[in-house]
Amino acid sequence: MFPVCATLEAFNNQVTKQRRLDGVAPGAIAEIKSLQPYHDGQDFGKNALRVIDDFCNINKHRRLLVINLTSGMGDIETKIVDGQLFIHVDFSTLKKNAKIGPFPIVSGPSGRGVEVEVNPKIVAFIALNEGAAQNMEVSLVLNGLLNYVSLTVLPRFERFFV
Repeated sequence: MFPVCATLEAFNNQVTKQRRLDGVAPGAIAEIKSLQPYHDGQDFGKNALRVIDDFCNINKHRRLLVINLTSGMGDIETKIVDGQLFIHVDFSTLKKNAKIGPFPIVSGPSGRGVEVEVNPKIVAFIALNEGAAQNMEVSLVLNGLLNYVSLTVLPRFERFFV
């Protein structure tokens, strides 16, 4: 059992009244308490353990995580490093439901033919469609959760598994 709680009171209830951590080493309980999402205050919903807990609850009901194709216009930066093109998309600036096309046709600068004016900052990605990670890109979320658990959470508990 690894309770994930929104408040200190809820955590204390899990430990004392629900007795969810009976038999767990006091040091491990202290680690579990220190990782609780309530420490993040208003950002509780963005906490990685909160997202994992939400996914777990969705899965308990035997529902698939729903995804959808999301598009919009946002800030895209490109940079060439050692001959390779790197692209960074700032998803926080993404204007959801931005109208993409039809594109206006205008005369080209040389007067020959037509040219299509396109905003090169169009973004399309597969996003989660529900829960704590709603509207977030699937591979970024899953990679972030994997890294958090493997690099932050598990090392804190290794000493209890010897």
